[in-house]
Amino acid sequence: MIPKFRVWDKEKQAMSTVEAIDYVNDKIYPLYRKYVRRYIPFEEAVLMQSTGLFDKNGVKIFDGDIVKLQYTIASDFELFEVRQFRGGMWRIDNRRRGSELWLRNEDCEVCGNVYQNPDLLESVEG
Repeated sequence: MIPKFRVWDKEKQAMSTVEAIDYVNDKIYPLYRKYVRRYIPFEEAVLMQSTGLFDKNGVKIFDGDIVKLQYTIASDFELFEVRQFRGGMWRIDNRRRGSELWLRNEDCEVCGNVYQNPDLLESVEG
């Protein structure tokens, strides 16, 4: 699998798909949009890797996404943050519990990410 990334531009406060990463000159080239610069220096960017998995609506799940999931049949819906754990495993975690993402990805729904929706992150962290 070829890793796919998106980038959060800290200066412009904008998210974009990554077209290329220049490791020699420390630059990230997003797919061009009016609100995004032609390149973003490494120090002004946050790269988020695709997990290679999709949610119940067919939306790609990335590192830093916030997903909604009914953890058990008897529980209410909860928010979880997608994180990479030791050994490269993708997990969903919140202040109360967590799980390996591959076990739950078809039950969850992406509802934002930690950069564009910091208010949702408060619900995850408590």
